[in-house]
Amino acid sequence: MRGIFVTLLAVNVLLLVWGFIAREPAVVELAPIKAFKYGGVAKLELLSEASGVNPPVSLQRSTAIDQPPTVDSLQDNKPLCEMVGVFKDQEQAGLLLERLEAIDIVAEIKEVELPAGSRYQIYLPPAPSRKAALRKLTELQAKKVDSYIIPKGNLENGISLGMFSQEVLAKDHLKKMQGIGLEPKMNVIERTYWEIWVMLAPGEGKKMSSLAWSRVLEGLNDIERRQNFCLDVAS
Repeated sequence: MRGIFVTLLAVNVLLLVWGFIAREPAVVELAPIKAFKYGGVAKLELLSEASGVNPPVSLQRSTAIDQPPTVDSLQDNKPLCEMVGVFKDQEQAGLLLERLEAIDIVAEIKEVELPAGSRYQIYLPPAPSRKAALRKLTELQAKKVDSYIIPKGNLENGISLGMFSQEVLAKDHLKKMQGIGLEPKMNVIERTYWEIWVMLAPGEGKKMSSLAWSRVLEGLNDIERRQNFCLDVAS
């Protein structure tokens, strides 16, 4: 009995499965796709295709640098002269000058002023009189301040509080004097010195050979030759 029931159940299951397989699938119809119309939209146009419009130009940054006009040196047109020196005195320079004149070389003795550096003076402004300067000097020396009265010049009757070769030292001393109640000032003194040279006129050095130079400089020790811009040498 149980076997018959199982057999019938299996047959029913097979029939059910067959029914699903044999059934035709339903056809699904898709709605037709309508073409989209770009109504009211203007046609795109490239800049290069547009009439009357130039294509964009790439901008290039100029690498050229404006150079200021060259300024010629004031000495460019000034001639060079042969210089001989330095001589210890006018007499020694005169000896060379005589030798040059003997061979028809135009030259002249020149005294050249050259810078010798600066000096820095710390001082108190001039007193109205010599007596007033002496009274002030006495007060300073009582405080053991090294000082003296300036005897002449633009600062006559002023009180010098020190002379220095370096500006930094002078400024330090200035602050020190201010610290004891004084009101000093600093005066910068430009120093110079003089050298004696014999300067040949423009172009005269070209007339001199090595032999000629050796003869005119004979016996003159520690004398050198150089070229420099002419200093109003007589021609």
